[in-house]
Amino acid sequence: NPFGVAVSHTIFNVFTTFLLLPFANQLEKLAKFVIGDAEEKEKYSFIDERLLNTPSIAIYECNEVTQKMASIAKDIMEKAIVLLDHYDDGMAEYIWKEENTLDLYEDKLGTFLVQLSGKELSDSDSRQISKMLHSIGDFERIGDHAASVAKAAKEMRDKKAKFSEHAMQELETLKNAVSEILQMTMQAYTEDN
Repeated sequence: NPFGVAVSHTIFNVFTTFLLLPFANQLEKLAKFVIGDAEEKEKYSFIDERLLNTPSIAIYECNEVTQKMASIAKDIMEKAIVLLDHYDDGMAEYIWKEENTLDLYEDKLGTFLVQLSGKELSDSDSRQISKMLHSIGDFERIGDHAASVAKAAKEMRDKKAKFSEHAMQELETLKNAVSEILQMTMQAYTEDN
């Protein structure tokens, strides 16, 4: 009867759940392996070969990603500078993770922009692509420098090294200059100025 089917189905589901519960982490890894990481796919969703047929839309999308790269580069450089005064393992890990993100963006976006540059483009679109190709390399390099600063800060912490008072004053001047340059760079890029 229907009641017996419902009860047996419920018992089966509860039993299976208890049986598979200890393997939850392995099942999650298997699902990610089979399906793929949705977050990674979302990161590169702008790279769609069909956009190559509409260069102006592709350029707009690539510019949005380039601005995101600029924002990430600025963020991790500012955080890396803070590590020189107050080292934090979590912050350093974040910086290194985001630096890898910048590397991946540069690789994927650079490849896409080169493909796009092979299409028939207006002079304005060609200049925009050229500007983005130069900029993504620069933003990725800023990320590399942020990772280097974080590594140096970790090394200083591990060796219990400190800057002299005079060096701290000079470093403060340098930190302020770098922050100002980063802000101006972001503003110049996003406002196309």
